[in-house]
Amino acid sequence: MTYSVPSYPEARATLADAIHAGMEELIAACAVIEDQSDDPAEARQARELRERLQAETPRPRRLPGWRRL
Repeated sequence: MTYSVPSYPEARATLADAIHAGMEELIAACAVIEDQSDDPAEARQARELRERLQAETPRPRRLPGWRRL
């Protein structure tokens, strides 16, 4: 399931309310802040957080016997 954050203010609100957000929502919010922030330091922090969250997010496992199509 993919979540999207349509606006910069909503992305900031999502991070501020992170305790109730899912991992996908946090990653999407970081990407929006990184792309739309006028503050280079804020954009850098959002990018670093997004990278850390993506590194910690478990990747789907391939089941034995399944092939890529």
